[in-house]
Amino acid sequence: MAGIFNIHRTWEDWASMVLGVLIGFSPWLAGQQGDQMVNWNAVIVGALMIALGALELTGLQRWEQGGEIACGLWLIVSPFIFGYAEADALRYWHFVLGALVRAAGGGGALAGLESERQGTRPARSIAIGARSLQQAAVCRARP
Repeated sequence: MAGIFNIHRTWEDWASMVLGVLIGFSPWLAGQQGDQMVNWNAVIVGALMIALGALELTGLQRWEQGGEIACGLWLIVSPFIFGYAEADALRYWHFVLGALVRAAGGGGALAGLESERQGTRPARSIAIGARSLQQAAVCRARP
């Protein structure tokens, strides 16, 4: 079971970016794009999710998963902060999308904690480290 935590799954990064697109367009998908502050909030959080997903895809770091968790929690409380908690469709969109983002970011963060607890590194980092060692050995072998 612990072995599943040492694998970096790129589909999760792509899913984060898809969630970012859905978040960015959520006011229009819910048919409630009347409030500019709410629209900008959704677009900014969506853009942050796309950026974090792309960063995770290129080089996984724990702070990126923490950023996803923060975006998910922010999206969940946004209806109460910006006063659209009574707007049923958009509130539900943001609750569900925020919970999905929070779960995705939390799952990745748990994987990082598990691999640290076991004293292992994610498989992607190991492959990069092995490649660096091979290159160093080749450089030393040359006269």
